[in-house]
Amino acid sequence: NFKNTDLSGAIYDSHTRFPVGFDPGAKGAFLITAGASLENADLSFTNLFQANLSGANLSGANLTGTRIHSAKLAGANLTGAMIIYEKGEWDKSLYAGVYLEHAILQKAKIIGIKPDNTCMYLNGADFSEAHLINCAFTYSDLNGAKFTNLNLNGFKFYEAKLMGANFSGASLRGCNFRGADLRGVDFKQADLSGADLSYTNLDNTDLSQTNLNGVNLSSARLEGAKMPGSDLT
Repeated sequence: NFKNTDLSGAIYDSHTRFPVGFDPGAKGAFLITAGASLENADLSFTNLFQANLSGANLSGANLTGTRIHSAKLAGANLTGAMIIYEKGEWDKSLYAGVYLEHAILQKAKIIGIKPDNTCMYLNGADFSEAHLINCAFTYSDLNGAKFTNLNLNGFKFYEAKLMGANFSGASLRGCNFRGADLRGVDFKQADLSGADLSYTNLDNTDLSQTNLNGVNLSSARLEGAKMPGSDLT
């Protein structure tokens, strides 16, 4: 008899069986499945390990301390969502191996997200107008990701795959890109002063409108790259 049962914040999937005619959503439970509608849902400190939320609407959702290790969030709408690290039961395994390819993270508040020595899959993710604080994207797949006009000073991107990513207008002072694949990255009007670009692959990358003051380019690949001043006549 579920008549007076409180399911606030409980999660279930398409395999969960409830009594005929019972509506778990009306009792506060969240359906975790591809394409789910979870707008403004409070999923803080929820265990979403390996959950499939591809294409789900998570705009405005609260994912503070949420374990999304190996979760599938490709194409999910996370506009205005909060993804905030808080030390807890799962600690550093919260974000390892999460799939966020082509996810919309516009205006999201993202604090303390770091994959450490694991990988986050963020190819094509859109971080436009996102508020990023104390994050790192080391070893991550970020090909084609969009970081335009963001303040990312001091962020770590070493060994990341960033081919074709867009950092136009971004402030990247002191960032660590050591060993990253930066082929074809859009650095137009970006400020890379003091950044570490050692051992990076910058083949055919246009840096002609980029501030490279004090940048470390030791052992970098620069075949076909356009350096500042190279387009002057």
